[in-house]
Amino acid sequence: MASIMPKYNKEGSVIAYRFRVCLGRETSGKQKTVSKTVPVPEGLSPKKAEREMQRQADDWEKNLGAGFTPTKKTGYRAFVDDVWFPVHVRNGEHKPSTIDYYQRMSKRLVEHFGQQDINSIKALDIQRFINQLRTNEKQRGNQPLSDTTVKHYINLLRIQFGFAEKHDLVERNPMRKIDAPKRVHKPVDFLTQEQAKVFLKALDTEPLRWRCMMTLLMSCGLRRGEAVALQWRDISFKDATLSVERAVTYTKEAGITIGKPKSVNSVRVLPLTAGMLALLRQWQIAQRRECLQVSLLPRAFVFGLEVDPYSTMFPTTPTRWMSNFIKRHSLPDVSPHDLRHTCGTLLLMSGATIKDTQDFLGHEDAKTTLAFYAASSPESLRKAAEGLSGMLCGTI
Repeated sequence: MASIMPKYNKEGSVIAYRFRVCLGRETSGKQKTVSKTVPVPEGLSPKKAEREMQRQADDWEKNLGAGFTPTKKTGYRAFVDDVWFPVHVRNGEHKPSTIDYYQRMSKRLVEHFGQQDINSIKALDIQRFINQLRTNEKQRGNQPLSDTTVKHYINLLRIQFGFAEKHDLVERNPMRKIDAPKRVHKPVDFLTQEQAKVFLKALDTEPLRWRCMMTLLMSCGLRRGEAVALQWRDISFKDATLSVERAVTYTKEAGITIGKPKSVNSVRVLPLTAGMLALLRQWQIAQRRECLQVSLLPRAFVFGLEVDPYSTMFPTTPTRWMSNFIKRHSLPDVSPHDLRHTCGTLLLMSGATIKDTQDFLGHEDAKTTLAFYAASSPESLRKAAEGLSGMLCGTI
């Protein structure tokens, strides 16, 4: 058990506590210990502060014992595999898709830093690695890594070394000397108003299942995983609304999982137009016939499997279907997520406010809506110029 020793100032008041843990003995017989000093929390009585310190000491000792013993030299690979993943990533708070993302990104970092002692990794070493990513690394199609991908590597290193610093596994955090990358906003792909009309018209000759899903993606701005996770209990024909409460994801490790949407704001209730309601009702009747069901329970998935409506389709299936659909009709090369972009862009062009569009799409921050969806178009610029001319009585 960790020992806790108070540290006093000149006035005799406790200003901090020192935690100390014995990790066994070296071959010479000398004790192996590690210590940590923590300031007293503000606003707590002496007894409550002591209990809080005991809790923090227990948590710290538990983290140290999670399959890892600090030594003077700890390789980066050992830190990632034996400490960071067991304690920080697999703590029950991360979604399977997030864990999968950390695994894929960490693989490249481990390849580069390998057995290098985490305390010997300097800011200059990390900056050289970042420069290498920007100049030498290639992705699919032999294209250089995007600025966004490079930023993801930097952010992951920031998270890892921040964790190591918090738990006194490094003497200093080299990421504090690495400047945050500039945020680059590239225009999103979306269909113009005329292209959207052509897209929807082309759906008329397609199976009702896909006609309904693609129309829903464009009219409600749903993410692909949100649409796949929809159940009939989420559709209110009485109130003409659709509730987004879950999303489907897939990883190699966890398979298909149904969990919460991307963020807190992603849980939302959206209005449905009369046309969309009629299409959903038409599909509901067709789905019952398709799976030979007299009726469907509320928990049946709107776009469930043909043979089993109570099981979700694979989350990438809409992407594959849409790719073939686009080729058949010679349409612009867009993805299901680009239909979400189309929804947001056309909402703003129709006069919706930034706040309305943010809530409609379920963005956590209005900055995302402004950065990616509030871009001007030639049509909107001309309309703005004509409006200005009208205000000036047509003198310009």
